Amino acid sequence: LKENNEFVRDQMGKPTQKPSGKRLFQLFRRVRELKEIENGKIICRIVNYSDELKQINRLLGPMIEKYYA
Repeated sequence: LKENNEFVRDQMGKPTQKPSGKRLFQLFRRVRELKEIENGKIICRIVNYSDELKQINRLLGPMIEKYYA
């Protein structure tokens, strides 16, 4: 975060460049994969994946990004 001058909200909603691992897990625990059947095809959707989580995911690198692509 510091290298890219980016911030993440802490538990109090304040911006921080040093979030705890616990905080990151808290943010990502809401993300779900939803499978629906539309016109006989299974459609997979990622829900509760906010812009903030996309930013964090991008900063964590390709090893983590692949799980949310």
